Amino acid sequence: MKKFKINIDIYDCELTVIANPTDDQANDTIKDLYDEEGSWVVGLPGYTMQSGTTLLVGFDSTRPSQGIVAHEALHVVIGIMNHIDPSKSWANSEEPMCYLMEWIVDQINKGLRKK
Repeated sequence: MKKFKINIDIYDCELTVIANPTDDQANDTIKDLYDEEGSWVVGLPGYTMQSGTTLLVGFDSTRPSQGIVAHEALHVVIGIMNHIDPSKSWANSEEPMCYLMEWIVDQINKGLRKK
């Protein structure tokens, strides 16, 4: 399993990324992050969880497609934006979300490529 953390300092959030975990490794990571029993969904190419400022993205492979990375990154962006201000409609504020998504995708890809 590949595992790394991405600090999203500007929003005071932390994203943990796991790739190619066994079921036990994924469930242990969930328990460590959220202090709850794991609920990893086997067979999905990507998976995102959030509790407050702690986020988790999991991939079933160490080489997920860019579409899957972008898909999970969008879940992260929406989670962060809703955590910052759940009452705000972000539809009129696309640019900050797009920059954040671009940065998250870049950081995930950098972490996945790292030896």
